[in-house]
Amino acid sequence: MGFSEKDLIRRIESDIKLQCNTKDELIPGNLGNSWEPIFLKETGNLINHDLSINLNVLKNFRKSFVLLVDFPIGRQYLNIRNLLDGQRRGQQKVIKRHWQIIKEHNYDYLLKRYPCSLVGNPYIYRYNGYSFTWRWIKNVYYAGLFKKILAEKIRQDFIIMDIGCGYGIFSYILKNEFQKSHHVLVDLPQQLVLAHYFLAKHFPDARIATYKDIFEVNKIDRNFLNKYDFILIPWHMYTKIEQGSIDVLTNFVSFAEMGRKYFDYYLKQEPFLSVKYFFTINRFVSAPTYDNGLTILDYQLASFRALHFAIFPLVMERYRRSRFFFYKYFPHESQLFEFIGERQKI
Repeated sequence: MGFSEKDLIRRIESDIKLQCNTKDELIPGNLGNSWEPIFLKETGNLINHDLSINLNVLKNFRKSFVLLVDFPIGRQYLNIRNLLDGQRRGQQKVIKRHWQIIKEHNYDYLLKRYPCSLVGNPYIYRYNGYSFTWRWIKNVYYAGLFKKILAEKIRQDFIIMDIGCGYGIFSYILKNEFQKSHHVLVDLPQQLVLAHYFLAKHFPDARIATYKDIFEVNKIDRNFLNKYDFILIPWHMYTKIEQGSIDVLTNFVSFAEMGRKYFDYYLKQEPFLSVKYFFTINRFVSAPTYDNGLTILDYQLASFRALHFAIFPLVMERYRRSRFFFYKYFPHESQLFEFIGERQKI
């Protein structure tokens, strides 16, 4: 029958309190000047001083852009502000172009099959019979590319890990498409709170391993992962995952945003070193936006036989408000590449 919402909130709060009582960090050190203030502020909004959940913030986390930005930034009514505001019209130009790209790549069937979820109460674009946000349509693209390249190569009960999972849109789509699959979501604990809520609302009968389940085992192997539909692993427990436990490892954009310390932490541990398939979309060069010295040469792509390599098309044009009524084009600082590879046999 699954959890009631009251039971779900109680389970989330129990996980938060256990994590704090075991002295695991809710905030890792040195997230950087751009990310750490955001996470400190947003965590304070989401989690009360007594470690209970602020239910209003949780139920509206996508509307309020808790931890992750998105657009549209407001309801898309036909009113004077939406007609004249340069930022909103610029965003509409971007999102309509993204919809066209989805159509050109023949992934629109996924967008039709999975209209934008209402969990988290987001602002939504409705266009030509489709409903989506900027973040939602990007994840539809990721899922479409995954199906195109890997669907015929892997078992239907594959185990996939998404590092930097956010609240789990990609996992939500793939789990619906591959119902026997198992999804390991790795992120900061605050993001996993949102992922737990989002996925449990969509899959009330799903077996979800949370902090308590991860904390109680010394090692995480395939037998453990196969027991669950979703496994929520805080970033600092990533090293518990044993060699050969993961079939596909994914990361979308966030590797390029990390400091080298955290980048190396993920790429020099067994989950990555033993994974069969690697699927990533990231910047060719992190600079100038991120001062971490990372480039495409750091991703160990030579360890994999390329099944797909291309330039990611969904961030080619962006706009900012200029004098309220106008918008101004500015290019993305660094283009992104998309890569899917199969590990080379030594």
